[in-house]
Amino acid sequence: SCGSAATEGEEDDDEEEPATSAAAARSSQPAPKKVLPGMQVEYASPLEGARGSYYSGVAMHVDGKVASFRHDELRAEDGAQAQAAVQLKHLRPLPPPPPEGFLSSVKRGARLELRYLDGWWDVVLRKRLGGGKLRVEAVGYGAVHDVEPAQLRPAWKWTKGTWRW
Repeated sequence: SCGSAATEGEEDDDEEEPATSAAAARSSQPAPKKVLPGMQVEYASPLEGARGSYYSGVAMHVDGKVASFRHDELRAEDGAQAQAAVQLKHLRPLPPPPPEGFLSSVKRGARLELRYLDGWWDVVLRKRLGGGKLRVEAVGYGAVHDVEPAQLRPAWKWTKGTWRW
């Protein structure tokens, strides 16, 4: 598996702080204040082996602190899109597309998300490689990947009403 079980407080602060604080000051975008029925969302998996990953889908129904979530990628045995009742705290609105050229401003240690295994996984930029590739690491899993820029997006953080990275 790939992803990061570590929280921001568990990561190496001297490496992360300069990379993310500069980016956060540069990029924030308006966002919905809450998840509503019919909204395109991402589900943050709380499951062991999938922590730090996000999967796209639709919030079908919202009832208190629980929502019915229909996966975009995951299928049930009959081939239909899989659905599950999930805690609302594990859903967020679908993040905006990456800002144009955002990767040119990120530095070593910056938190990003990698498209991997039908989801987006928390990773940290470790190195810029030749040919435009980047080396990223899913810190909580020790998994290192050399990837194309198109496989990465900002590690968007949703606070009700705003997206920041």
